[in-house]
Amino acid sequence: MPQINKYEWLFFTGIILIAFLFRYVNVGVPALTSDEGDLVKSVNDVLEIGVFTPWEYWGGLTPPMIAWGTAFFVMIFGLTEWSLRLFVVLCGVLSVGCVYGLARLHYGVKVAQTAALLSAVVPLSVLTNRYGPNDSPLLLFALLAILCWEYGNRCRYWWSYILGGVMAGVTLFTKYNGIIIFSLYWLVILIIDVSRSQRKVMALKDTCKKIIVTCSFALMTLFLSFGGDVMNVLYFTHGILFWMINQNIPGGGYVLPWFYSLSIFFDGLSPLLFIVVPIAGVILLFKPSRENLLHNTLCFVFIAMVMSGARRFPRHFLLAMPFAMIVVGKALDVVHEKIKKKNIVWLLLLLLVLSAGGWSTRKIIEYTDYVVWKEAGSFILENTNNNISVFVHGGEYWSLKYYTKDSRHIISRLNTGLLKEWDVVIVHRINTSTNFFTGSPLLNDLTLYKKEYAKQFSLNDFVDFYAFVRKYGVRLKTFSYDRFGNEIDVYQMGGIKKNVRFSQEIYVPIGDPMTKKACSIWMSDTSLKRVLLAIIPKDFQDIMTKKCTRGCVNTCGMF
Repeated sequence: MPQINKYEWLFFTGIILIAFLFRYVNVGVPALTSDEGDLVKSVNDVLEIGVFTPWEYWGGLTPPMIAWGTAFFVMIFGLTEWSLRLFVVLCGVLSVGCVYGLARLHYGVKVAQTAALLSAVVPLSVLTNRYGPNDSPLLLFALLAILCWEYGNRCRYWWSYILGGVMAGVTLFTKYNGIIIFSLYWLVILIIDVSRSQRKVMALKDTCKKIIVTCSFALMTLFLSFGGDVMNVLYFTHGILFWMINQNIPGGGYVLPWFYSLSIFFDGLSPLLFIVVPIAGVILLFKPSRENLLHNTLCFVFIAMVMSGARRFPRHFLLAMPFAMIVVGKALDVVHEKIKKKNIVWLLLLLLVLSAGGWSTRKIIEYTDYVVWKEAGSFILENTNNNISVFVHGGEYWSLKYYTKDSRHIISRLNTGLLKEWDVVIVHRINTSTNFFTGSPLLNDLTLYKKEYAKQFSLNDFVDFYAFVRKYGVRLKTFSYDRFGNEIDVYQMGGIKKNVRFSQEIYVPIGDPMTKKACSIWMSDTSLKRVLLAIIPKDFQDIMTKKCTRGCVNTCGMF
């Protein structure tokens, strides 16, 4: 590769600065999402129980890297929204640098500058890099592993495959779908390199040998994260199996329409890039070089895999973004070489950057309105004592726990039989006629689908519970969820008597029918339950009980 001169360094520094500003400015303003509230508990566990024990403590359900990285900044700066998000901000910025390195290795400086500049401002990357879950660190370590592997393939350095293996191992204890990332990447590499080689058997042996070396060092790195405890292999395996099942359960128990993903891309790419990305992919199909085939395949296969899954939230598409931006950068370079009016390409690039950057800015401003749980938590602390319980839908359990400073008993089991005099209840009031804000870093307009779909979010499982609260409670205050008419009401119970309670207390866990059935079996006293108790380790039994008792299908803890 050619040496980097001072002008290239200056341009690269400018791109990194842009990426940092888009991800950092006002990052501490929005309230914590439910995933970030859950992360608070994980960080506190790491700081209290030590860095090499979380595998066993969490039953393998949560790989420790996100908690380790976040805990480092919390330990230095204290526990705030800003410190909780600083690790993912830095991971996002470094990912832009990896995009630059990978594109430069394959295509040269011009494509690298274009791809990195677009990666710095594309909304889906910017917004996902501004909040806590582990998708941003996952992307960084996966890109580092792929960059090392491609550098080794170009320069024939074995240390590069070894370092790539270490990064692959780190990816595995960042998020379990790192296995899917590298399985797909190596499969694509095998197909491309072997099919394009004249000595196919030799190429197959050479590529397999590199993969074996990389996998060996990945496993060694993974085992180091176990802290020498062989039992952690069991927890790691349990976590993989759990999430294989979980990822095939419709998100939040709601059935997403097939065109939901198109809305994510419209929001996540910005309208102009939404049109350009597939066109760029088609352009590269007519230039079937190894690099073009690699980036095109990784981009669109990642997208297809997520779209075919049951759970396809905006952050799940993050893995495709670096390769999509490289595809666009190379396609613009191809067009630039073919046409006479070179300024047209530069104008298009400028429009793409301004479109994506402007869309990201608008979304960041909208997202700063998400302060409802800050306000509700402060109100509850000021107007209630610590003897009362606060009832809230399970999705907001950890957020409210954080904003009430862990000084109130938070319950996500919405059952009228548990209510007592003076207890506080959070009642959601969803405006199904317009946008619905889920606390995700992207807004997706449910009116693009149909009103019937939006009404799924009215928490119909608890309509009787909310009706009971409205009848026998007093509304203390209403808080705006967003600027689209979605609100929460804070009620305090009064006048509850036994003869006005429901005659039968029915507990329905949140989630899909399969999860409800599993929890019904687990919470029963049947022969099947007794068999399960005999064969399942005690830690896993506690995890199942926590999940079913809370009525929650994510990795939150007990109520």
